[in-house]
Amino acid sequence: MRVIILAGTRFQSGLVVNVLSRKKYSVQIFSSSPSSKWNFLYPNHVSLHFVPLFSRIFSYATKINPPVWFKEISAVLFDFLASFFIKKPHVLHVWSSFGLYCMKKAKRNNAVIFVEKSCPHPLHQEKLLKEESKILGIKYQEPSKWFLDRSIKEFELADKVVVCSKYTSNSFIEYGFPQEKLYNVALDSSFKPKKSLRKNNYRKEFVVGIAGGNVVRKGFVYLLEAWKALDISNASLLLRTSRSELQKIPKLWSLIDGDTSIEIIDHVNDMEDFYEKCNLFVLPSIDEGFGMVVFEALACSLPVIISKNVGAVDFITDGKEGFIVDIRNAKQIKDKIEFLHKNRKTLQNMSLNARKTYEAYQMRSDSFENRVEKLYVQYEDN
Repeated sequence: MRVIILAGTRFQSGLVVNVLSRKKYSVQIFSSSPSSKWNFLYPNHVSLHFVPLFSRIFSYATKINPPVWFKEISAVLFDFLASFFIKKPHVLHVWSSFGLYCMKKAKRNNAVIFVEKSCPHPLHQEKLLKEESKILGIKYQEPSKWFLDRSIKEFELADKVVVCSKYTSNSFIEYGFPQEKLYNVALDSSFKPKKSLRKNNYRKEFVVGIAGGNVVRKGFVYLLEAWKALDISNASLLLRTSRSELQKIPKLWSLIDGDTSIEIIDHVNDMEDFYEKCNLFVLPSIDEGFGMVVFEALACSLPVIISKNVGAVDFITDGKEGFIVDIRNAKQIKDKIEFLHKNRKTLQNMSLNARKTYEAYQMRSDSFENRVEKLYVQYEDN
């Protein structure tokens, strides 16, 4: 079977490539990620073709995050350039927003088309982020209508839209997308702690952590509001994110500035070092297609508090290895942190359960590899 992978940046496409090349499919990749970023387990069955993504080149050269309109045009140009080189695949596997031209060309040649979408339906996501920007008092960087329409056309043209959680799947169904065209493939975690992090949760110090680049989507404000409402001793909050991003949002920065119990960590060489400092990990995201950091935390024996809009909630049992809270609910977060601070035996048991949940997740029968393989086998005779 001839497969073309079209991914503006690598995303999790490297995992897909290794599954397919192990089955000895002929795999061509069109991506802006250079060869140094890939780790092919079966290189004899893979060819990599560079296609420029101009927004990425600009960002790399200037260290500036380009505006939304430039990212949109760059994605379309990437697709347009790649469309000149793709040759009659059996399957075209596209990462959302990077492939409408290529999809139309492949469809004319009767190819099967998969579109990968880790985040929720774009209209669902836009609604949430527009609301959140209003709550935070910041300007929402609205995507262009033509670009949203283009993304939706990709979904309509696809034979399957590959999602990674029930949260994402439900967002598509909410907007009238046929359920039978959705295919759920939960991501695998490649994170493996180098040491056994058996937590001592009876120590006086109590450390809560959160990590993420997009402080709006990750719901930082609700953890910070919960933190300000708490009255607990010997406690600190670690924010693994960009200080400059926090300072751009006055409502967020006002909750941080001058509070000596809050530490901002702009960069760590190894996330394991960050998790090792914590007793508890919180991710109260407004919108999180999956949330791989949840499994990194579990791997390091950290109980988690996550919102219902974190895709990883599919693998969490409320009250076992952590707690599940509603979005935008600082009080629920505060109550759960306070409970675990007071009940260290429960915290310790959750810590043990966290590692067990991670191990079970890694060994599950419907693993990423098995689900991808099952998807492709359906179309082998087409």
